[in-house]
Amino acid sequence: MSLAELEKEITELSEKEQNRLMAMLVAGRMKRDGELAEVSRLLDDDNPEHWVSWEDAKKELDRLDEDAGS
Repeated sequence: MSLAELEKEITELSEKEQNRLMAMLVAGRMKRDGELAEVSRLLDDDNPEHWVSWEDAKKELDRLDEDAGS
């Protein structure tokens, strides 16, 4: 199946199915790139001093987006 065919099939999926596919692809990429173990370790960290607030995380993502657009 070609990439164009896959793209067409994906657009025909429901929102729920697209979200499931995206989650699977992101998890697969993280596993492939060796990031899954690191994320698991961070999520399992119960020390509040190591936690990042949701607002700080959003700000950092916005900053990364701006840097990528430059």
